[in-house]
Amino acid sequence: MQRDTERDSTSTWQQGNLVAAQQLVGSLQGEALYVSFLLTGDRQAAIALAETGFLELFEHTRTSELDSDARTRLLLLIGKSFLKGDYTERIERDAPAGLFADPGPTRYGVDNRRTLLLAALGRLNVRERVGLVLGDLSGLDSSTLNTLLERRNEPLAAPMETARQRVRQSVDLPAGEPLRSVLVEATFDAPKINLWLRLEEPLTEIQRRQKQQSQFITYGIVGAVLLVLVVGIAVLFGDGLLNGSEAEGSSSGSAASEETTAIPTEPAPTLAPPVFAPESTPTPSLPAANVPGWFLLETIHEQVDSPNGFYRSVARYDPEQNQIQNLFVNEIRLADGSSVGGLSPDGYQLVLFREEPGDDQTRFFVSSYGTNNVGLQWETELLTVDGNPSTDPNLAYAPRLASAIADDRVYAAVLTTDNSPTLTIHALFQRNGKPRGTLEIDLPEQTVDSRTYQGNIHLYAPPDSEYVYLFLENFGDPGKGRQIRLFTINRMDMTKVNEQGINADPEQEFWFWGARPTVDGGALYGLQQDRGGSQTRVQFIDLQTGERTIIELPFTPLDGYQNATLASVLSHDGQRMYVIDQNGASVAIINLAERRLERTFPLDRGDFESRFDGGDEYLFGYAATLSADGSQIYVAAPEQGSFQNSDAWQSGVWVIDATTWRIADFIPIEGFVDAIHLALAEATIYVQVRVPSDSGQTIEMVRMTSGNAKQIVDRLQIPSNDSNRYWPRSPADLYRSQYSRSPAIDGVKLTDSELFSTLPRLEVTTGRAVVAAGQQATVEVRVLDPASGNVLTSDQQDVRFTSTAGVTAIVESRNGDRQFLVLGQVEPGVYRGSVTVQDMGRWTVDVAVSNADGQSWVSPRAGQIDVVPTFIGSDGRAYLFELSTEPEQPVVNENTTVRLRLIDAQTGEPMPETITLAIAQDALANATLSDLPERIDIRFFQGQQGVQTAMLQRVSNGAYEGVHRFWSSGPITSTILIQPEGQRQITIPANTIEVGFE
Repeated sequence: MQRDTERDSTSTWQQGNLVAAQQLVGSLQGEALYVSFLLTGDRQAAIALAETGFLELFEHTRTSELDSDARTRLLLLIGKSFLKGDYTERIERDAPAGLFADPGPTRYGVDNRRTLLLAALGRLNVRERVGLVLGDLSGLDSSTLNTLLERRNEPLAAPMETARQRVRQSVDLPAGEPLRSVLVEATFDAPKINLWLRLEEPLTEIQRRQKQQSQFITYGIVGAVLLVLVVGIAVLFGDGLLNGSEAEGSSSGSAASEETTAIPTEPAPTLAPPVFAPESTPTPSLPAANVPGWFLLETIHEQVDSPNGFYRSVARYDPEQNQIQNLFVNEIRLADGSSVGGLSPDGYQLVLFREEPGDDQTRFFVSSYGTNNVGLQWETELLTVDGNPSTDPNLAYAPRLASAIADDRVYAAVLTTDNSPTLTIHALFQRNGKPRGTLEIDLPEQTVDSRTYQGNIHLYAPPDSEYVYLFLENFGDPGKGRQIRLFTINRMDMTKVNEQGINADPEQEFWFWGARPTVDGGALYGLQQDRGGSQTRVQFIDLQTGERTIIELPFTPLDGYQNATLASVLSHDGQRMYVIDQNGASVAIINLAERRLERTFPLDRGDFESRFDGGDEYLFGYAATLSADGSQIYVAAPEQGSFQNSDAWQSGVWVIDATTWRIADFIPIEGFVDAIHLALAEATIYVQVRVPSDSGQTIEMVRMTSGNAKQIVDRLQIPSNDSNRYWPRSPADLYRSQYSRSPAIDGVKLTDSELFSTLPRLEVTTGRAVVAAGQQATVEVRVLDPASGNVLTSDQQDVRFTSTAGVTAIVESRNGDRQFLVLGQVEPGVYRGSVTVQDMGRWTVDVAVSNADGQSWVSPRAGQIDVVPTFIGSDGRAYLFELSTEPEQPVVNENTTVRLRLIDAQTGEPMPETITLAIAQDALANATLSDLPERIDIRFFQGQQGVQTAMLQRVSNGAYEGVHRFWSSGPITSTILIQPEGQRQITIPANTIEVGFE
């Protein structure tokens, strides 16, 4: 972002400190974000716009002006940035199909006023939109808006009233209801984030730079802002390794004595059958485990008078009696990225962490409970630090903790952060908690900071392995890129065998959700998303070699990017993972044992196809689970799109038949579905629902024994209050997340569907990369085997497609122009046809298949056509711009040659050297390109990563070339920017570039 450095840079935050800036951001960010959201209609664009407004405010506003009315100036800067930025182009290019068309009927019979309002605002021109939002919502006076909108000679009232009436008619406001109330209501979907986390670093840099220019900022201010909170560390276990004897160990803190460790009401923890099968061989049977039917209830308590702001407690919640019966631990301040605890392989032991604040010290413990009588078995102190977190701000950031249980050991990892960060791994006897050994690992000072380290800590101890594995996710200095550190520890003598960094390239940032071990114990796996958020994949990390295996998920991003919280379900035997696209378009089956993509195919929407007519909405949430008999999958269903907003309500649960991969049912449920739990001991589904009201959060039970009898039995409300947040955790789900498989339980038959049929996969091509407006585009559909990817040349038993099926392409522009094209079969499994496309921009291609048995299905957004304008040359022929890259598919963060050339719209040949574009062009509003400039810019829209610009230099007549490096993978839309001498800038749509990950 370019800034005018010649203005007066003496602002409030420079004369004071960054604390003043943080307070100002905190007081204004809410309004700034929802104003930006109403202007852009896009969550990520709104965040970027609000961020730009704040940066401009702090850099360009004089002290007196800032102090007098910072709010007004901020809103004006947001409006100004919106008018002159690329946000309007992004709205028109990346908005869901049909957003700017006439509003259709509400979905599911629910009031859809917020969506209608955004559509109504989107149909206004940008100046009307700014005037309406800043005037009616924010109350800025008309004279101020006249200046902003450059309407000095023409009154603003008349056009604003016209725009206001258009919006009122679209939203269907009752008589007398003010428009302002609807604008405020629409902010329900606006982003709710802490902008200061994004602004602190650039403001610090601005402060540093302007200090060098003006000498007005003292070193004390910078030092105060960047001062690292120091926490003293006192490790109780100072004797290092013990002698390996249980009798020679010593327990500390409030650990129970040896005489009281036996629990007579339940069997002592024993070595369970191996959790992991060696060499990735299939698990012949599931080891038995005592998984209880009650829930582990984690509660986040608000504590405004504490430096931490909150604390946690963990209790036992019995849904049968709807009571919180046992309080395991209270006032624990686990840092983000810590695990609450875990279950032993046999299910009889629950391990939790506990914090005990004192007057001048705080102690951290690991505690063991029996799952039958829920009694304390033992407790061992792990760490003591100076200070009390309720009164000492130096303890606002707690250590990160993780645990693992295997054989006769409990392993606990403690990551502390101060000037000398330390990572300590404790080995304890499983029966009584006495120390068996300790390993301390020194970490470089710059690699860990409790304020900025945002990763998770995982500890894995496969029973069949001689090693313990510690995995630090997103570990490192965030300013220098993310890293993953993998430590291998010898279990017998607690020594570090190996330490390795994974993906340590400072330009490679990625996130790794829900990391868990494969069932054979050979690798960790989880969903991963690239830095730009445009492509989601499954990542495996081999625990022996550190080698990464990446499986691309062939899902189409929505609104330019994907939300990584895709619905994923693990089979009971841990051999497969099922991943479902958020708009219900595709399903991927991952073979975890072989670490490969087994098959991808469209989801059969069955009788519910009409509910998916939006195409661009998030219709599947992240919450999902598998029935006990493996025949059905249950997935949360959002009521309307915008699933990326955590406050969006969800309307129920989709039921998917896992033998046919067809949507079988829909169960409406009021409220936001946070999670869906499978209670294995009862073969019952518990749908965890959050209702934003005085009643707090409720648990709703939907009994579906072995996938049948789908009905709501009861709706239970957990005793709560508005200041607390609850997260029930099913022990069965906790067990599956630890060991990547379900345990065998007496009386419950857990099976996985081995025989199933799916729809075929479709591959759609449209000839050239770009098509001239008004010309024909060829649409070719290839019907593929979902497993091998080869063309289906004959009927297959496990694929629901016949050679006599009819194939139709539905081609639709952003303006709503829809054409139906019946494709002819040109060879077995290949269908082709042509369609004339008029409107410029991207056209989506849906494919409808009708089998001879009367069954039909639709594959939405199976392809796309990029339609661009043509330019008439001096020879009378039509030419168009074609964008290409070398390599043909660029790779993230690698140099790519970008080429732009004018080609003959009919033949595809380059425009000859002697041809000019000197005549007026309809595509340029009668402007001319008599002299092509020496430089043309290409603007790439990259989802959450925003916009990049590549500068191309002229190499010949109508040909340009430059080197560019893409930030993110996936389909990248592009726009050509031409600045003819003495004329306004010309914007021309260009074709989409597909960028790979590696």
